[in-house]
Amino acid sequence: MIVDPNDATWHILQLDGRHYVETAKGIFGQEIPLPEPMGFTVRTAGWHPYGGTSA
Repeated sequence: MIVDPNDATWHILQLDGRHYVETAKGIFGQEIPLPEPMGFTVRTAGWHPYGGTSA
């Protein structure tokens, strides 16, 4: 998982042979579905980009 607080985005990558491929992406506020073996969802509703508010 890559989280970019500058753009308020997240990316899920999985290894495909010798390279990583993006399998999901979204913005802060959208849930992140982590693939197996983790198999759970990360809530991002409270995440804020750099320079954002914390309220």
